[in-house]
Amino acid sequence: MKKYLIPTGILSLVAVMSFIAVKPVYADSQGNGQGYFRKGLERTAEILGITAEELTTQKDAGKTMMEIVEEYGMTMEDLQNARTEAAKQRWAESGLSEEEINSRLETMAQRRAGGCTGEPKGPLFGQNK
Repeated sequence: MKKYLIPTGILSLVAVMSFIAVKPVYADSQGNGQGYFRKGLERTAEILGITAEELTTQKDAGKTMMEIVEEYGMTMEDLQNARTEAAKQRWAESGLSEEEINSRLETMAQRRAGGCTGEPKGPLFGQNK
């Protein structure tokens, strides 16, 4: 019985240490989506010519995105088109092929179809395969 105690203890210690070392990295890379939300917010603010903090302040004050966009002389369609063009440029600069870019654009269009209902849509949620 004692001969199993030390190896089991060492194995348990290694497992715990691995979890402690890996968890912060995993949390940072996977997160809760806030990193992606923040990037989207920053990109939208840039298109509007304001900072992400200014956009957040306006949203926190109760303004809708449509109201904010219209204040800066754009329509929601203008904003979507600008975001699409910016995404195409980022993807091209990152080395994606035209086929990969078109596939992503198709996915974006599918997600936008029917407006934002709050329901998960698209290939990440098992739809549009």
